[in-house]
Amino acid sequence: MMNKNAKVVNLTPHAITVVRECETSDGGLETFAVHEPSGRMARCTSKTVQTGTINGIPITKTVFGDIQLVDGEGNVYPMPEICDDTIYIVSALVARASDRPDFFIVNETVRDEKGRIIGCKSFARV
Repeated sequence: MMNKNAKVVNLTPHAITVVRECETSDGGLETFAVHEPSGRMARCTSKTVQTGTINGIPITKTVFGDIQLVDGEGNVYPMPEICDDTIYIVSALVARASDRPDFFIVNETVRDEKGRIIGCKSFARV
C-alpha cells in the first residue's frame, strides 16, 4: 500500500483537478486538490507497422515501446526511481504499457454540461 501522505507528481501536460462531493443539500462538487503539470511528461515510444491491406488500403497497428520522460522541447530524461512516498499521474496508455506500481491514472472523471472533463474523483491503477 502506498503512503497515505504520498507526493503526487503529474506527468501529463495538463492540470489534474480532484473533486469531491460537498456535504450540502444541492450535492455539488468542490475542488479537493489541483496537481499542476510537473513540466515533464511520460510518453511511450511508438512505431506503425503494416499488417496487411484491404482493397489496397494499408492496415496498420501501432507498436508501443519504451516509456520516456520528456519536456515540452523534446528533451529526454531518465525515469524517476520508485519511491514509497511518491506516485505519478500518467496517461492511460503509459500506465498500460508499464508495470510500475507507482503509476496511476485519473478515474471517475467529472464532466461539465458540454461534456468536457473538469476533474476526477479518484486515481486508479491500470
